[in-house]
Amino acid sequence: MKIGNNLKRWREYRLMTQQELADAAELGVASVVRIENNHTEPRFSTIKKLADALDLEARRLIGERPPELIDEE
Repeated sequence: MKIGNNLKRWREYRLMTQQELADAAELGVASVVRIENNHTEPRFSTIKKLADALDLEARRLIGERPPELIDEE
């Protein structure tokens, strides 16, 4: 699964808009849109910012366990 697909799933799981995620990650909304649509592969530093904004470990965006497979504790 591509990072963009995971990012969109996690963003929706956290009930955030693309603008809210972009603001929290200190990125432009166009960057979030391009990543979610798999038009660009983000650098690890961008993945880290997005993961932090979503309160996740970066590995979750890279492909481990999408939100529908996680039991919230």
